[in-house]
Amino acid sequence: MIDAPGSPARDTSARPAGPALLREEAPGAGIRRICLDYLDRASSALAHPDEGRESGIHTARKAMKRVRALIRLTRDPVGEQAFRNENAVLRDAARKIATARDRTVRLLTLERLLEQSEGALPPGTFDGLRERLQAERREVAGEAAATPDEIIDTLTTLRTCRRRFASWSPAGPGPGAVPGEFGGIAPGLRRTYRQGRARMRGAYELGTEAAFHRWRKSAKYLRYQIEALQPAWPEGLGSLAGAADRLAETLGEEHDCAVLGEYAAADPSLVPDEGERRLLAALVAEERDRLRRAARPLGDRVYAEAPPAFLARLGSYWAAWHR
Repeated sequence: MIDAPGSPARDTSARPAGPALLREEAPGAGIRRICLDYLDRASSALAHPDEGRESGIHTARKAMKRVRALIRLTRDPVGEQAFRNENAVLRDAARKIATARDRTVRLLTLERLLEQSEGALPPGTFDGLRERLQAERREVAGEAAATPDEIIDTLTTLRTCRRRFASWSPAGPGPGAVPGEFGGIAPGLRRTYRQGRARMRGAYELGTEAAFHRWRKSAKYLRYQIEALQPAWPEGLGSLAGAADRLAETLGEEHDCAVLGEYAAADPSLVPDEGERRLLAALVAEERDRLRRAARPLGDRVYAEAPPAFLARLGSYWAAWHR
């Protein structure tokens, strides 16, 4: 939990990571503006990938995730069907250009495990697996990250989404129909927060990779939503967004370990020596357990309050910001 501000003075150096709501605009108009910005960023990253196609796809997918997080704030006023339609369109567009990230992640995760175990493993341990993963990564680097048709289809989807978002007005449907006060977005924010809190409990009760991955997605949505609200109190909400970001990154590393472990277990030829296979499984399990333990205090901090108290606190920041 973040303490309430003791003074109206604010540290303007605590800037949001991306576009955020402005005090003079209604929440719906601000969310629409931010979504349009991220849709433009996604389109630009795909059409003009200055840092390479793979990097452009990664940037575009992140931008689409931010839009999906923000439209969750408008879910109640715009209606369930409208929300589901837009969310599905963006989700499917991102999946269409999903890259071979797992190949890179598997290699980086193995190298991280080796680095952490440096001096404790015999020389040459997992060399065969590392060479195989390096070869796979080189193959990916030589391939197109997505086909031209996939890129064109995704750009068409993004531009169509943009036209719909830009046409939204206070008469609705869409984020433009969101009421002008904090109450217009409070139900969506409460749902994201409550869902993340429940998923944290479920993750530790079930102990499955899928449960932790679902929690990670909720943490990311909350982070993006809090960043949009951050100008209401830059220091406190910036700290909360940072904690949610660290939580999501920790859970992401846990997921990466699971990906490596499942990959090696599915094909014994990757690690032919049975002793090495057991050792890898043990290292993966140990690291996943460490990351899950590390995630708990972060989760306790992010989800410290009951949802009504959380909403009341953010509502008070919003009210003070607009006085």
